[in-house]
Amino acid sequence: MTSTACFRRMMPHPAIGLPRRIVASYIPLFPAPSFKKHNTLQPRSLDDSVRSMSANSKTYQYLVRKPKSVYKQLFIKDRWIAARTLYGMYAREESPMTPEEIAADYDLPLESVREAIAYCESNPPELKEDHAREEAVMEATGMSAPGYDGQPKVLTPQEMSRLRRL
Repeated sequence: MTSTACFRRMMPHPAIGLPRRIVASYIPLFPAPSFKKHNTLQPRSLDDSVRSMSANSKTYQYLVRKPKSVYKQLFIKDRWIAARTLYGMYAREESPMTPEEIAADYDLPLESVREAIAYCESNPPELKEDHAREEAVMEATGMSAPGYDGQPKVLTPQEMSRLRRL
């Protein structure tokens, strides 16, 4: 890898002024959980150990907010894998994975994966807010447009300020 390649990766994103590696985190790798009143996804039943975790509980053993992150959702402590990412692997329609498979793939304790799934199934408001923020950035930069050519629209300082407050 040349120094030029490293330099290019760290250059600010032309649309929103954040480093490119941060902007990449705005693009969801897996579909976010549905926030409709009647969820169309039918999650498989977890055993009683996951169901016993209270959806209203704010204390988690494995999940925490990521320091200095624009995201409000919770991540696996010290590994910084978004709970939503693990849930997406579990709840996707095409080849869903079991909590055991996810734990093995990411070399995580099984209980941390179950905690992440239970957290996402409780539909916390921060997941909805993060998803809305991602959608707003994609909409403002033209990334969600049907004819998107890979070059995001450059945003004005006012637009960038508005998006940062979401």
